[in-house]
Amino acid sequence: MILQALYERYVQLSSRPDSGIAPPYSSSAKVSFALEISPDGELLRVVDVRAQQGKKLVPVEMIVPEQGGRSSNIKAHFLCDKSDYLLGFAVKKTSSAGQPQKIATSEHFDASMELHFNVLGDCSDPEAQAVVRFFERWDPDAAADHPALAAIPDLWKEGANALFVFRVRGQPGFVHQNPAILQAWSRYKSSSNLEGARFGQCLITGLPDQPIARTHEIKIKGVRNAQAAGASLVSFNKDAFVSFGKEQSYNAPVSIDAAFGYATALNALLASDRHRMTGIGDMTVVFWAGQRQGAPTAEAEAVEALFLAFFRDAGTDRENEPEPEHAATTALVRDLFARIRSGQAVSPDMLGNVDAPFYVLGLAAPSQARLTVRLWWQGEFGSLVARLIQHAEDMAIHDGKEVSGPPPLSRLLRETIPRNAREPDKHLSPVMAGELFRSILTGGLYPQSFLNAMINRIRADGDVNTIRVAAIKAWLSRYARIHRADTLKEVITVALNKETTHPAYRLGRLFAVLEKAQADAAGGYDKLNATIKDRYFGAASATPAAVFPLLIRLAQHHMAKSEYGRLRDMEIQEILDGIETFPAYLDLIQQGLFVLGYYHQKNEFFTKKS
Repeated sequence: MILQALYERYVQLSSRPDSGIAPPYSSSAKVSFALEISPDGELLRVVDVRAQQGKKLVPVEMIVPEQGGRSSNIKAHFLCDKSDYLLGFAVKKTSSAGQPQKIATSEHFDASMELHFNVLGDCSDPEAQAVVRFFERWDPDAAADHPALAAIPDLWKEGANALFVFRVRGQPGFVHQNPAILQAWSRYKSSSNLEGARFGQCLITGLPDQPIARTHEIKIKGVRNAQAAGASLVSFNKDAFVSFGKEQSYNAPVSIDAAFGYATALNALLASDRHRMTGIGDMTVVFWAGQRQGAPTAEAEAVEALFLAFFRDAGTDRENEPEPEHAATTALVRDLFARIRSGQAVSPDMLGNVDAPFYVLGLAAPSQARLTVRLWWQGEFGSLVARLIQHAEDMAIHDGKEVSGPPPLSRLLRETIPRNAREPDKHLSPVMAGELFRSILTGGLYPQSFLNAMINRIRADGDVNTIRVAAIKAWLSRYARIHRADTLKEVITVALNKETTHPAYRLGRLFAVLEKAQADAAGGYDKLNATIKDRYFGAASATPAAVFPLLIRLAQHHMAKSEYGRLRDMEIQEILDGIETFPAYLDLIQQGLFVLGYYHQKNEFFTKKS
């Protein structure tokens, strides 16, 4: 289903001239320099084609002849490659402040020359012949000292990964954009694909008698922690992976065209800020909306913008919104975003496209060369919006001023790790992050590890903040709803619940009152170096019977010194009326209720004051 959906995405985009998707036998590459040659093949100069981005120059994205993945073997690319293939030397950066080393790579140059001769040898186009003559006359041994190369200092700073293309002086554009040369490349690729090919039914398209890809050549680029050259989503390279004597990708037969299509679509998604998210554990998440028959492109863009805004907290980030010409769509996204974040109802007529298909794919790279699918979700947009609203309702909590909406997912996950952790991303549980994200999309239970992590962090550092309490409240709300735990459900509210008699919740409230009594006696929280929370919160929330008798005795002393002592005593008595005995211990769910009661009661004090 994943590859089929990606291939459908490619077919959809390739039918739109303005999509920028690479056509067959092409791919997208980041190019830094152009080798300008004469019609006789002489290198005249090197042109820096990078674009200014802030204070630095960055490579530009170009559609170039297809660039498959490279292993340790020598493999040349057509008309767009690195210096070791096109010029016969590689630039190796040194760790010191000295000049980069220039290493001869004649074998790589020979492979590139052979490829270009094979493709362009019979092509009479002047630009094609100029490239052929370049390879005939170029001397790799003298390449590093060529004046055209020495004139570009940044050429050496870029190192071995900079990509070059060709341009013939007096001709418009770049050589790889020439229609006659593209036809020659297409003929070459078609012929080489059929040479020795096995034919069968494609698992993606279902079409019979298709040439099956032995390996999926196009690597997937842009996944976090994967190697820069790209990684494989489909790969069979161990005997344990094969069956019935079938080798490599013949185990899961995908046609050459379909393999190209799904990989190209996925790379386009990963390269787009509008379709990619990171910060969810070790995952890189891509998402896209399918386009309904006859529906405008703006409809899909609005759906995607809404999804991104919800998880990235980017509702006012114009970079991630539809284009300005879709002003009405942009306004709709903002309105829906505000409603969903606040847990307000969204009617079907407001959405307008409830049946539009939507896809979410989470990828990780535990091995730099191979990708793992951590998450796959597909469904209708209307169903997705309902799940997002449910998540917002579950996370809703009064922060003392107003009911807060759900925090961005990355911010939520950061609350599960120590504040002073170096390289915090390495401390995040990738499994928990994936399960949490999945539970939001599916409406299922939040992971148990999520509740554990929040309570453990509170016990470790004593920080009972709004995000942590909202997370605990959300976990309890969803647990109570799915398990139909009515006695638990009645306890969990957005703000203070004085009606419930649940012992754990009341004990949390009691702890907040005892802490307030201590603060009153000292003249305010800011007059105390530490409150009872800093010393006793963890023990009180886990083993109340061992701690609360002591805390109540301390409170008598505090109330005797405070002008608000009688008020605090009345509050303590009101709370204790619902508690028969102090429990010996509280389980994890009860500890969550304790935290919720404490937070609600403490917020009530500040709300009254304001």
